[in-house]
Amino acid sequence: MTSCFRRSTGPAGGKPSSSATRPTPATPTPFESSSWNEQNRSAERPFPFEAPFHPAEVAHEVFQAWLTFALFDNARRGARGTDPERYRRELGEQWHRFTEVAARNPQAWFPLERSAAEIIDATPTNRMVASPYTKYMVSIMDVDMAGALVLTSHEAADALGVPADRRVYLRGWCYATDPEGNILELQTWSA
Repeated sequence: MTSCFRRSTGPAGGKPSSSATRPTPATPTPFESSSWNEQNRSAERPFPFEAPFHPAEVAHEVFQAWLTFALFDNARRGARGTDPERYRRELGEQWHRFTEVAARNPQAWFPLERSAAEIIDATPTNRMVASPYTKYMVSIMDVDMAGALVLTSHEAADALGVPADRRVYLRGWCYATDPEGNILELQTWSA
């Protein structure tokens, strides 16, 4: 039986949590029943789940970012016609520049500079996670990328003592979704 994952977000939209459940035949999953989505659209989620998993993702249990990003990255590399080893070197150089910034930031999780080779070469301390990504190329599970926005009137900000020079004013917004259909079915991803 295939595992299904319920996507949800923690406080302020951060630290997503996935709880693995194994549905029984009496409990239809979103993949088995279109009415399930209608009945449970807002039952547990604060936001609608607009992009259910593709049947291929379900069949191969490709739910986590480290798997999906590796899959997309390899498809992108193939569509560009780039040799896998050359592409890994390019990624290593890019990630090396990230570590240069981290080395100067005392708030960084790992404030140390690593060479491109250290980043892309699989070793006992830097295992291959999902090609082309080694451990040094993926986020740590404990990283909380939460964010929050407190929206108030001028009067409320004044009452709360928020200095005028610390206020941020909304100038615009946007909303995006994946392209129509499933990203796995795009012709540009085919090799």
